[in-house]
Amino acid sequence: MPTLPTDNTNGGIFPYKPPSIEGALAVRKYSDQLIRAVDDATAYTEDFLTEMQNVLLADLYGNRLEPRQPIDLTRRTVTLDQAQDLKAWFSANPAWGVQAGKVEVKVRERFLPKQDGAEHG
Repeated sequence: MPTLPTDNTNGGIFPYKPPSIEGALAVRKYSDQLIRAVDDATAYTEDFLTEMQNVLLADLYGNRLEPRQPIDLTRRTVTLDQAQDLKAWFSANPAWGVQAGKVEVKVRERFLPKQDGAEHG
């Protein structure tokens, strides 16, 4: 907020100071990462909708939708026939895999009994 001109409900704008070059580059870096993640989530959601439409309606209408063909081959298309491969891929994907691994460790520490038989509370 301090780096963006923001309207004040009492009139004018709140005081702000534009970011430094380093700060602007950091905002750009994280914005690009966010945009890429949102793009991926949107694509995966569309893939899922396509798969569900094929499962639920293909026999009724005699027509199947083709899966999305990404231009960037490092991006994956989510399809039901590749479920096991996708599970492995998501686990190995650095952004997804690292976060999922951290969550799994926390859950195991909190809810699973210790090796000596004592339980976490």
